Amino acid sequence: FLTRYGSSNQEHHIPLTTTMKNNNSSSSIKNQPCNKKPTILLLLLSLLTTSLLILRLSQNKTILITTTTTSDSDHHHRHRHDSCLGRYIYIHKLPSKFNTDILQDCESITRPKDKISMCKYLDNSGFGPRIGDAVSIDSKYSPSWHATNQFMLEVIFHEKMKRYECLTRNSSLASAFYIPYYAGLDFRRNLRRRNVAERDAAGKEMFEWLKKQPQWKGMSGKDHFLVTGRISRDFRRNPDNNSLWGTNLMILPESQNLSFLTIERSPTSHNEFAIPYPTYFHPTSTVEIRQWQDKIKLTNRTILFSFAGAQRPSRSQNGLVRSQVIEQCKSSSKTCRFLDCDVKANGCDDPMSLMKLFESSVFCLQPPGDSLTRRSVFDSILAGCIPVFFNQGSAYKQYVWHLPNNDGEYSVYIPVKELRTGGKSKIEEILQGIPNEKVIDMRENVIRLVPNIVYTKPNRYKPDRETFEDAFDVAVKGVIKRIEEKRREIQDFMKLNNVKMLNILIKSKMKGRRDFCSGFPLRLYGQFLEMLVEKVQNSIVVHDLDITNLRSKLIAYMAWGNVWTIVEHLRVSSHNISLQGQTKSNLCLLNIDHINIFEISFSNQRLKKNKKTADPSMSHTLKWWWGSLHVGKKGRSNMSQVYLKLSLLGLLVVAVVTPSANAIRKSVVLGGKSDVPNVQTNMEVQELGRYCVEQFNLHEQSGKGNVASSIERAVLNPLTFSRVVSAQQQVVAGLKYYLRIEVTQPDGTNRMFDSVVVVQPWLHSKTLLGFTPVATPIY
Repeated sequence: FLTRYGSSNQEHHIPLTTTMKNNNSSSSIKNQPCNKKPTILLLLLSLLTTSLLILRLSQNKTILITTTTTSDSDHHHRHRHDSCLGRYIYIHKLPSKFNTDILQDCESITRPKDKISMCKYLDNSGFGPRIGDAVSIDSKYSPSWHATNQFMLEVIFHEKMKRYECLTRNSSLASAFYIPYYAGLDFRRNLRRRNVAERDAAGKEMFEWLKKQPQWKGMSGKDHFLVTGRISRDFRRNPDNNSLWGTNLMILPESQNLSFLTIERSPTSHNEFAIPYPTYFHPTSTVEIRQWQDKIKLTNRTILFSFAGAQRPSRSQNGLVRSQVIEQCKSSSKTCRFLDCDVKANGCDDPMSLMKLFESSVFCLQPPGDSLTRRSVFDSILAGCIPVFFNQGSAYKQYVWHLPNNDGEYSVYIPVKELRTGGKSKIEEILQGIPNEKVIDMRENVIRLVPNIVYTKPNRYKPDRETFEDAFDVAVKGVIKRIEEKRREIQDFMKLNNVKMLNILIKSKMKGRRDFCSGFPLRLYGQFLEMLVEKVQNSIVVHDLDITNLRSKLIAYMAWGNVWTIVEHLRVSSHNISLQGQTKSNLCLLNIDHINIFEISFSNQRLKKNKKTADPSMSHTLKWWWGSLHVGKKGRSNMSQVYLKLSLLGLLVVAVVTPSANAIRKSVVLGGKSDVPNVQTNMEVQELGRYCVEQFNLHEQSGKGNVASSIERAVLNPLTFSRVVSAQQQVVAGLKYYLRIEVTQPDGTNRMFDSVVVVQPWLHSKTLLGFTPVATPIY
């Protein structure tokens, strides 16, 4: 049989296997009267028919791999769409009370000491009001300069994300999931509330909503990220002191799985990543950025170093450093300029005066203030002024995605120890001692950073095909890479350890108590248990138990990986699963009674509880039928028609019942397709995808390719498996899977393929039926 996939003249069809022909299908039978031994003839015919039917059910005779050659324009069209592979992002549609309602009630986020209503800063997608002919630039640039508030990052990021070029509403394609919760603005709205429950309420409600979404359940939030426009400390209130500043958003159990993008990260956090403060400049094109860079390269800088800031209480470490900086700047009046940003002084309220100071300075001092980081760092870089740091946590350990690793190429670091003991002119001496050639190189490196630290105007389609990445692009790229590393870490962990863990589970059933946590990272327990339950759910037959209840009970404890310090044991007896461990606060025990494990199948191995278990395999079916036929030999010839009818009835049962049993076990309709849940973390599906790619590569390398010239190839090989992005399954003579697979071609480009593969558990086999490049946009 030769099956064709598609009807386009441009498609080429490659039979990977050929039909097995039985050259001995005819056999010689002695000439005997049929009326003497009709039973023997009927038995032979029935056996032959049964064998042929079983062969048809258990083998797929033709496998077709389709590749496609296209014109250059078509290939370019596809490549344009395929550029989003591995970059798709899904935006959660949160209830409006978590974002837009906060903006509508903007007066509530305005504090009494604010000189301008926060409502004005919400204009122009969060960039704030336009400055006009500002910061000593030509009027044609003025529309791109705004009086942007430093805490508006949540709104800016959301507006840009709405126009992100690789958005998707198909969550199975998404590499990351964005949560548009304005946590910083919500914190500011509830800043004056003494009742901490009111301050914390929105964050808890947001997570309760998220946990009900199917997108969250796939990786329990490990593929989700949230952007905050305030420093991390504002969301890490000490749980032992409710009178302290801030909310508890980042210390909630659910938060431990998220990736947080924030303007300042906690130095001890593993899931926070700092991204730049918003500046005043928000260009619309590459040309505008290049023109600004050219301008600040030619700026005449008459001030050696400057500082723009306000005094801080000297009782704190940061306050002492800042006092020293201000004192030394004032004492070096010929080489340093101090701009007082005290509330009463109003020196820094005007962006024009601030930018003019930085444009005129060679070095800009950046001591810590209320926290380690400052918006002024990015304003000075924007002006081409070399930043001078006094704490490693002010930039070097913060903005690892946006700033170079070689700190000395774009900045100066003066340890606090030298600042205290070096005398009043120490800063001036250090900066004057830097050779002029190095200063020029450092300034050029600073100016090169400008595209990566500004947030451009939201625009889905870049007008001039710009190649630079702004702060938003760098942040999105970084968080997708981080989530992909997390996904691979989990998959690799599961691949190496789930067989071991299932063996422990089964042995525990026989021998009782066993240690469960030896050598396992606590943060992966929840993910492992969820996938283990999924394995059991797909391969277990139980009596008097709703499997959904078992799953829900286990998944309800998904916070184990975050709060458990000791997992004492996992014990599985014949009718009971017991999990016990010690949390940070109390002893936890989970008992699920009345569980009868009938059979567990895993990694193509079958483990049975006892020998009386019905064997659903084809060999058992053959044995049963042969026994029935053997008994029929002793029957009289006038019973031959009865045997024939019984044989035909048996064939019907074999043809229908076997796949129907699989359908019942899989809880799907026979012959109907159903989506495979949690594709990203389903190791069986991911391994099937890898198998499909390997089979395609083997076929192409065998020299049976269908394109004469390698230059004309649209599909390059060997292909490298990346991941299965979506999957459906269908119960037929086995399980047929329809996979959409993302691969990487030798030239580094990504490509999507649709694949069809059949798995036959009773034969421990899988067979590739089709492997076709996706010819249409996938979103």
